[in-house]
Amino acid sequence: MKEYTGWLFDLYPHPKNGIIVWLAGEDEKPRSFIQPFQITFYARGATHRLRQLWKFLKTQAVILSYVQRDDLYEGTKDVVKISVINPDTFQEIFAEVYRRFSDLLYHDVDIPLILRYAAEFGVFPLAHCKVEVEQGWKISKITPLGTPWELDPKLPDLRVLHIQPDINPSHTSPKYLTISFDRFKYQLAIHEPRRLIFCLNGILRQYDPDVILTSYGDT
Repeated sequence: MKEYTGWLFDLYPHPKNGIIVWLAGEDEKPRSFIQPFQITFYARGATHRLRQLWKFLKTQAVILSYVQRDDLYEGTKDVVKISVINPDTFQEIFAEVYRRFSDLLYHDVDIPLILRYAAEFGVFPLAHCKVEVEQGWKISKITPLGTPWELDPKLPDLRVLHIQPDINPSHTSPKYLTISFDRFKYQLAIHEPRRLIFCLNGILRQYDPDVILTSYGDT
């Protein structure tokens, strides 16, 4: 068992199992881990339709149970709890469920992954935390070391790359991009796309930024 401390930088579904969690380490080294994580939503409606839903989902990679949940307006209701084992398949599974059972009501479907994770483990984006890791870089426990209410939290020293056109693209077509990081600044002509992409790729490989900030969006 190993322990690492740093800041929660990013997380997203693993293509096969759970999620990938990135930590910006206190030693200024980024590290990625895997962690089992299920996405849970609920369905309610007519009893015979819930039975049909249950029968269909028995063939999917989910965990099913009957539970009771409190509705703000209608009181306690019997619902089917559906926990999708692999978050990467959630959208596909729910789309098929809704296509077959559009007459049912669904709850907790549109909650972003980061909010689900925050509610489960008490962490938040750029939270200072500690992770305990098993063999294979698998997180067994994550513990917040701060709170979202701190007025002056310590933050990681991230490598930031800035990309800015010479003019607002919604007004007219830009002529060049200004790319800056640390003490360096480059101007690359947009009318030479081959050279622009070649130089930009070289800068990304050399500087390896943690964050790319663009003016006027990413268009």
